[in-house]
Amino acid sequence: MAVPVVNARPEFLGVAVAFEPNGYDGKDETYRAEGKEHDEAGRFAPYYYKLENGDVATDLMAMAVEAGIEGWYLEPLHRKTPMLVGPYIYPVNGVDVSLVSICVPLLSDGVTFGIVTVDLVMTELLRDLGAARLLETEQVAVLSDDEIWLRHPDPKRLATGLMEEVGQGGTAGNAGFDEAALAAAYRSYQAAQPAVPQLVEQPDGTGFYFVPVTFAGLSERWTLIATAPKGGFLAASPASLSAPGLALVGAAVGLIILFFFLRQRSPARAGNAQSRPRSRAVERR
Repeated sequence: MAVPVVNARPEFLGVAVAFEPNGYDGKDETYRAEGKEHDEAGRFAPYYYKLENGDVATDLMAMAVEAGIEGWYLEPLHRKTPMLVGPYIYPVNGVDVSLVSICVPLLSDGVTFGIVTVDLVMTELLRDLGAARLLETEQVAVLSDDEIWLRHPDPKRLATGLMEEVGQGGTAGNAGFDEAALAAAYRSYQAAQPAVPQLVEQPDGTGFYFVPVTFAGLSERWTLIATAPKGGFLAASPASLSAPGLALVGAAVGLIILFFFLRQRSPARAGNAQSRPRSRAVERR
């Protein structure tokens, strides 16, 4: 099931399928250290990912807390609900790319027995967002629900936090906007939790335009941000900035369909413990 999913869309980098110890059929003992998909105890935890030549490779994931499984594995398992995790920067074929992960817990009779994840490469989506300008002076950025930059005028800020200090130059991020002012405006916007685009004006007549980006089946919400010059022209044309957000939602639709497919327990595998997701540890690739 996992390998065809990896090849389903060019944006899909990899699929992980990780079961709890003896969580699928209670037969881990039968599969001790079998191939690249089972660990020494027989637990199924492979990561399937694309190679540069288009082939799909398989690595066994490190399923330890020290390997960083809290966010993508333990939390969705505990919450029993799909999660959008990221963004984070990861080297793919020698190039650093921005990734997000969709993490879906697998349940049987209300009990979680594993996780399926899909890694989504954000390169093209974020490039399209960067091109969605009304004026050359406008700066466009995208912030995740946990205040991590998915897109920023300053490339050094990708996958860093709002107002996070970068390097020795203090707080970075002044490429195109005052990040301290933006942070104050963003938190004011977040406090209101509006369901529609909103312009937060500044004392000098400029402003920041915030567009909520939501995804069907997921509770996480991103925010598209654009600078508004004096006069707040963006207030008169909200649809022009909503369009890129809708593009992101559209890209997630295929993932939602995928969720329902992967959440089905395959009868053919019931006696064969075959199926598991990936770890955010470097060892997975």
